[in-house]
Amino acid sequence: MSPMNTHPTLDNIAQYYKIEEDFDIVFMWYNFVVAHEYFIGDTFLELGCATGESTISLLKFASVIDVVEGSKINIDVTKKKLGLVPKYNTVVNFYKNFWEEFDYKNNYYTDILFFRGLEHIENPSIVLKRLYHALKPGGRLHIVVPNAQSLHRKIGVSMGLLKEIHELNERDKRVGHKRVFDISTLIEVVQSNEFRVVDWCGVMLKILSNKQMQKLCRDDLSLARAFFEVGREIPDKCAELYLCAERQLK
Repeated sequence: MSPMNTHPTLDNIAQYYKIEEDFDIVFMWYNFVVAHEYFIGDTFLELGCATGESTISLLKFASVIDVVEGSKINIDVTKKKLGLVPKYNTVVNFYKNFWEEFDYKNNYYTDILFFRGLEHIENPSIVLKRLYHALKPGGRLHIVVPNAQSLHRKIGVSMGLLKEIHELNERDKRVGHKRVFDISTLIEVVQSNEFRVVDWCGVMLKILSNKQMQKLCRDDLSLARAFFEVGREIPDKCAELYLCAERQLK
C-alpha cells in the first residue's frame, strides 16, 4: 500500500482524537520527563504535533522547531494554542506534509522528536533512512512507541480481548496504528537504518485501558507518578517505550 493510500483519514482522526482529553496527555508529560535528559541541542524537528501539547512542551528546550504534520486541523489547533503561551524566543515552522514524502533538510537538526509516530507507518525504514540524514552527525532521534509487552496488553490476552500481545486492538485501528513494537523489534528497525542506540527505557505502567486509567488517576496525580516511578524498575512491562538513537560521528 502506498503512503498516499494510508493517509486520507488523518483529518478524520484529528476531529475526534484530542490528546488533552485522553490519558495520553499524562504519557506525553512523562515522555518529556524522560526524553529531555537526552536532548543534545536546540534545533528540533517534530514529527506530528497532534493538538499542540508536545510542541508547547518543546518550546523551552528549542530555538527552532520544524513541525511536519499531515493534518491541517492539527496544525491550525496548534498554531492557535501557541498564540496563547510564552514563546521562549523559539521559531516554530509548520509544514503540512506526510512524513514519508517531506523533503527534510540534510545535516540540520540536533534532535528529532518522534513521539507515537513510528507505529503509524506502513514501512518505518522509508522515514528512518531520511531522518538519519536530516540529523547533524552526533544528533539524536527520540522515539516513543506503545509497548506490546505492556501489562495492560498481557492482561488483555489473559481476558481473551487480544489473541496475542502484538495484535492491534480496536483503539489501535481507530487511531491509525499499523503495528505494535516491543523493545527487540524497535531496536532492530532503528539499528537496521544506521542509527546507534544510545539508551532506552519504559514509560509508565498501565494496567487498564486509557479511559479507565484516566478515571483512576483523575483525582490523584500521585497515583500516576507512582505508576511512572515503579515502571522504571520494570521498563519492558511499561505502556510505552522511549528510545534514544544517534547519527554516528564519522
